[in-house]
Amino acid sequence: MDLYVVTFRNPHDGTVSTLKVRSVEDSLLGPGFICLSDFVFDTNGKLHLPHEEAMMKRFETTKRLHLSVFSIQSIAEEGAEHPGLQLDTDRTNLVVLPGTLNEDPTT
Repeated sequence: MDLYVVTFRNPHDGTVSTLKVRSVEDSLLGPGFICLSDFVFDTNGKLHLPHEEAMMKRFETTKRLHLSVFSIQSIAEEGAEHPGLQLDTDRTNLVVLPGTLNEDPTT
C-alpha cells in the first residue's frame, strides 16, 4: 500500500515530527494549508518506539490534520507503483519575470 511520509515542524512547540499517512490533499481552510488523513502507525513491530507510541496517542481521535505549507519540511511518496502527489489546482502564483532566467551572474 502506498504511503506519504510527511515531516513537519510542530507549531505549538517547534519540534520536528514525522507522520505516515495515506492521503495528502488540498485543505478546505485555504491555499496556505494541506490536509493529512488516514494516519498509519506501526503497531506490529517487536521494537517499542516511544515516539511512535506518543504520536499514535496524540492522533488517535484525529480525522484530519490541516497544516500550514510553511510548517512542512518534506513529503516523501513511498510505494513501488505510486502515482504521485496531485493537487486539485496550482495555487502557487509563481511568476517568472522576463530576463531573470539563464543570466550570466558575472555581468
